[in-house]
Amino acid sequence: MTSKRKRPLQPPPAIMTESPVPGVNLELASLLVQAVKARRKLLSKFYTTQLATNSVPESSNAEVAEVSSALQTFQDKADDATTSFLNELRRLAVHHSSQSNKTRNNASICVTHCLAFLLEIICENNNSFHLRRSALALIREILERSSHGRMYFSSERHLLEFVSMVENCEEMEGETNRSSGGHTSKSTFQQEAIDLIHHLSANYGQFYAKFVVASRMLGHVSVSLSMNEHDESSGRTNIDSPLTGRQRGCDSRRRQERRRNMQILRRIRDVALQHGG
Repeated sequence: MTSKRKRPLQPPPAIMTESPVPGVNLELASLLVQAVKARRKLLSKFYTTQLATNSVPESSNAEVAEVSSALQTFQDKADDATTSFLNELRRLAVHHSSQSNKTRNNASICVTHCLAFLLEIICENNNSFHLRRSALALIREILERSSHGRMYFSSERHLLEFVSMVENCEEMEGETNRSSGGHTSKSTFQQEAIDLIHHLSANYGQFYAKFVVASRMLGHVSVSLSMNEHDESSGRTNIDSPLTGRQRGCDSRRRQERRRNMQILRRIRDVALQHGG
């Protein structure tokens, strides 16, 4: 008589006992981490779906419906996780608003600690662009809702680090494939970061002059992204028509001039941000 082999017991899921976000209580920190992870999964799924669509452009209606349903599921989970985090952050702010000055300060510190955690994620070059874009989306949500957050972000050090990160962003190995829109993960991340600064400048620039300065100084990055995409697109369409020596020389001079202009703008930007515009 043979006895059934017992399956090994699965270890219970790990339970966090310490806050993963320094200075933030465990409940809020857990919701923040879950929100970041859920949106990263959505962005990753969307990216792989686009690559698959590019490689197999013709799909049946059933396949399209299945992919759309899967993406919607990821979207709903990401939205729910973000809402849960923002609701808890708002609950803490409302609860502390009626308390003492010390308690109100603790509420604003909670917001700034969450922002510091997210800024650390996007400024780490070794993180994937899906993760960094996820953190960037949550930063935008917080800044839309918190004046304490906007004040913290507009400080000289944080805003300057953010702008420098956008300018010096480098492509990661394995993430150079282009989406159906012709954008790389790097250029998409850069453009979303630039859009955030432009949005802050347009909506809050009258209160935070440094947002206006940063928006103006990041304009050249937007132009550079558009020009690079145009250059690469032209190169692909004219692959059978090689450039002449004169054309290559003109192209090289244009690139050198563009780099010099960008260096000048960066120096002006740094001075302007340090002195408040």
